[in-house]
Amino acid sequence: MLTTCSSKTDTAYRLAIMKGLDINTFPVFTKNETNKFTKDQTYVNCNNVITVSEHFFGQLIHERKVIPLEGHIDPLGLGLIANGIKKSPEVERWIKDLL
Repeated sequence: MLTTCSSKTDTAYRLAIMKGLDINTFPVFTKNETNKFTKDQTYVNCNNVITVSEHFFGQLIHERKVIPLEGHIDPLGLGLIANGIKKSPEVERWIKDLL
């Protein structure tokens, strides 16, 4: 499973308000020694979950359409993402049940 991320946090807030989505479906992460995003602040759009096969994911990395970053999101951050996905009215139940 993948979800989209962006550094345009003001866009996330506008989208949440416009669509009536819970703001917790857009957790924001600050770049630090473990969260090595390319911008100082990055939000995860938990309303846009994409599922792909492991093979296809490898192709996306090979074609540089997905760019791996060093570091990791800590358990608290992963919990925020899982919570956001569970709260999203736009994510299918079977995906929520995996969490």
